[in-house]
Amino acid sequence: MYSPKISEELIPHLYRWAKSDGVKMTVLVNRIIKNEIEKKQREEKRHEHEDQRNPQWNTTNI
Repeated sequence: MYSPKISEELIPHLYRWAKSDGVKMTVLVNRIIKNEIEKKQREEKRHEHEDQRNPQWNTTNI
């Protein structure tokens, strides 16, 4: 499985953040990524709903 490398410059920030939250860095990073994915999905759903309300913006047949 693909495991992307976290930028070295981010490690100290993530380490301090995880330490202040009392969790492991992997838990913190997973939480951050999960939150961003959920946020993106909500935005996509909202845009999809807006497209349905405004058929002129529907580009599915283009």
